[in-house]
Amino acid sequence: MKRLDLLFLENAGEVSDSIFEDMNFSGILHSALGVDEALCKTFLSVLRCPIRDVETLIERQRILMDFLEYPRLADEILAWCSELAPYRLTIKPGMFRENAPGTKLDYYLSQTLPLLEAFDRFPKLLAGKHFRSRTLGTYRQESCGKLSEYLKAASRAAAGDSLNLFTELGDGYKLARAKLCHTEHVDIVPIYNKKTKETVIQNEEYFLFDGVSMAQFIVEDIRKSTVLNLCSAVSSIHAAVMNFAAELRLAAVFYRLAIKLKSKMEMLRLPLCMPEIRSQKQLGIRASGLYDLSLALRHDDSDIVRNDVDFEESSVLLVTGYNRGGKTTFLRSIGIAQLLAQSGLFVPAQTYSCPAYTGILSHFPSAEDSTLAYGKLADELMRFRKDFPILQGGGLALFNESFATTTAQEGTDIGFDILRAVKDTGSHAVFVTYLCELAARREELGGTVSLTTEPSRLGNPTYKIVKGEPIEDIFASDFL
Repeated sequence: MKRLDLLFLENAGEVSDSIFEDMNFSGILHSALGVDEALCKTFLSVLRCPIRDVETLIERQRILMDFLEYPRLADEILAWCSELAPYRLTIKPGMFRENAPGTKLDYYLSQTLPLLEAFDRFPKLLAGKHFRSRTLGTYRQESCGKLSEYLKAASRAAAGDSLNLFTELGDGYKLARAKLCHTEHVDIVPIYNKKTKETVIQNEEYFLFDGVSMAQFIVEDIRKSTVLNLCSAVSSIHAAVMNFAAELRLAAVFYRLAIKLKSKMEMLRLPLCMPEIRSQKQLGIRASGLYDLSLALRHDDSDIVRNDVDFEESSVLLVTGYNRGGKTTFLRSIGIAQLLAQSGLFVPAQTYSCPAYTGILSHFPSAEDSTLAYGKLADELMRFRKDFPILQGGGLALFNESFATTTAQEGTDIGFDILRAVKDTGSHAVFVTYLCELAARREELGGTVSLTTEPSRLGNPTYKIVKGEPIEDIFASDFL
């Protein structure tokens, strides 16, 4: 049985523990999906593992397109997974007597053989469909029919009055290998053993012990051992099918909700696109018409503020500007889009191209430590130290008013050192701050572009982020 991996989570990247809260994903899921909390958690569990390999990420995109091409497929897979539920092994203490292993084997087979028959119905769901993805396209011919026959034959042999073993003898006539075989396939030749007064039926390949003697007790031990080994083998097969179904259910739920999210965006006439995944990580994100999906789902299309992002001439974007001018919204739009992009999904933008980052770090202000064990600045530094390994190899770091609970000079020095450490990992960073002194040191930091809030029009903020020099009087707009 081949594994059908539709999510590729084993070699995925990492994200900060707080990233879904920072990016307001609860608002996105509540507004767009309208499903129960358990399904939302399933969806987020996949987003928590961003794909960091370009080819794998492109394959995830193709799989999503396949599910879009056949919109009923996800529901059909979920229905198939539900068919397997009644065949789950449920072992209770004292359920089987120790001296009756055959009863245990009968139960295992009664649950596993129909499970394998149900498994054979899965490839039929894929039959007749033309897939873009290699993954779905290569699984249409799988079958457990032969395995079912082997298990039935083994159970018949183990349940027989006599025990037949195919054997191979090693050096010194030691038993090297043995397996059960069918009685009807054995050419039995009786031999009389003068010492033990027993009949030993054997030929070059097969041994059959019979008669009331010590050999019978040996055979019974072998039988019990064989049956228990069969129980273990059947249990392993059963677990493999159930694990297959569990992974498949996770994937089907994810793609089903991904389709639902896309449909909701289309219903609200929100711009969306399938991102282009870049193999050159140093080029970073390039986007046009990017917007905050968590806000857009609560407003109509005319209220959406769209921004452009371009990392091609820099590795750090320093964002300053007026208070309540759209800086955090801009930062969140990048984080949401990148999480969706590295999950193989459509993103809220007109165009979007990006690399597959090794991980995504978000660093937003948090409440004071309730135990009063640490101050807010110490807490921020500890969180960054904990999450910093996420960026190794080239990640994306999103800072929102970080290290602002100390003096301007100390905050600037800390921010400068943090950004330098981020750059040394080959990562990209967006740093939203009121610390104009930090933005003024961008040339010293190198590879840094200053962004700012666009000036108000007729006293109304535009909430757009543009290139520009740092604005020192960030509260000026509050008094207009």
